[in-house]
Amino acid sequence: MTDKTMTVGIDLALRSGHTAVAKIWGEETFHRLPSFHSHPEELASLVEKVSDLAGPEARITFTMEPTGNAWFPVARWLKLQGFEVYMVRPEKVADLRRYLSKHTKTDSIDAKALASMNRFDGDDLFPARLQSTEENACWRLCKQRARFAHQVGSIKTRVRDFVELAVPGLHAVLGDPFTQMGRKLLEENLNPHRVASTGLSAFVAFCRQGHRGPVAVEDLEKIFQVFDNASRLYAAAVGAVGHSVDFDLLQEEIGRELQMLCICEAFIEELDTKIAALYEQIDPDKILTSIQGIGPTIGAAITARVGNIRDFKSLKAFRSYCGFVPRKKQTSNTDRQGLRITKAANSLLKDYLYMAAETARHWDVEFAAFYDVLVYDRKKHHNKAMGALANKMVGRIYALLKRAAPYQLRDLQGQPITKAEARALVLEITSKRKTKKEERSIGTAR
Repeated sequence: MTDKTMTVGIDLALRSGHTAVAKIWGEETFHRLPSFHSHPEELASLVEKVSDLAGPEARITFTMEPTGNAWFPVARWLKLQGFEVYMVRPEKVADLRRYLSKHTKTDSIDAKALASMNRFDGDDLFPARLQSTEENACWRLCKQRARFAHQVGSIKTRVRDFVELAVPGLHAVLGDPFTQMGRKLLEENLNPHRVASTGLSAFVAFCRQGHRGPVAVEDLEKIFQVFDNASRLYAAAVGAVGHSVDFDLLQEEIGRELQMLCICEAFIEELDTKIAALYEQIDPDKILTSIQGIGPTIGAAITARVGNIRDFKSLKAFRSYCGFVPRKKQTSNTDRQGLRITKAANSLLKDYLYMAAETARHWDVEFAAFYDVLVYDRKKHHNKAMGALANKMVGRIYALLKRAAPYQLRDLQGQPITKAEARALVLEITSKRKTKKEERSIGTAR
């Protein structure tokens, strides 16, 4: 059997044919292949030309970027034919593309860069992983849910800004403006002049209609006082032309935002049901949700994205896939440590890992102690410490999926503990942290 190896770089296109370039290892020449589309006949023709070019018994691999979802049907077809298919991060290809042709950007150059990745950075290539039907569907629904959740956050931010414009100081006394009573207030009764003119009794009756359960009159009096203050504040500018607020129009704007909020929340609720059903299929034991900080949504997303943990040959490979690999700068006598984490990998996956780590440090003793050491002993910034905790979360996920067993909370001596005991130990660590901070402040003052 020959050691001859050919790499085919494929530059995927969304509006035209894909560009492919083949390179035989050990040769400097690139072989331009005919353009093709994601059709079985054209893919078969591509494979035939590549096989003729490579010769019998040659090892043929394909390399491409994960461009949108265009990579999936091509990679799936090639893998079903028995070929090795590798994915490469777009950032890596962009750097190599600039090296190959400094001032030019063409599909051919992109394909050449992809075909050359094995030579320049073979350790950073990942075998194309094809998710199961259920994993693929679950991951897509998780991404859609994340988009709606982002919209919910944006809407709430805009509404809070509107509220501060209409009734300054309302946030401080109302708390969450998106409770049942808060929404009723925002939708129907945000004009401070109208609220002040109707009086306290009418305002209390209105709020109680929209509140679940009893509400203290004292709390409603505080809210009414804020409306009254806003009314007197804006009344001072009544005679000034162009220096007031159209509260009726502002009420309409808030109403539209709240309608959109309800639509997004309804979609999220619907998606949660579907994600839960798919999560039950891809991981009936829900191993990841045994980790503090990973709930059903994050657990489903990570499980669907990762798939079979056996596809990763090591923890290092898994960390690299999740994007938690520090940048590296090394010369003959210098190896810089502590550089920033690379920005590679899927952004939603990284966001979920950060979110999981943030919650875990409030409930998991090991995470709380690690955060304490990083921030208060090593003087690391919170964001940098959270990057280290997210990296730690990656290691825990890898270990659990490898063992296929749920996680057991433990104290710092490794003894199993309950969730309540873990929380008590975390609060103890937090209290010691506050004491350290106070002592440090007193020492600085002296």
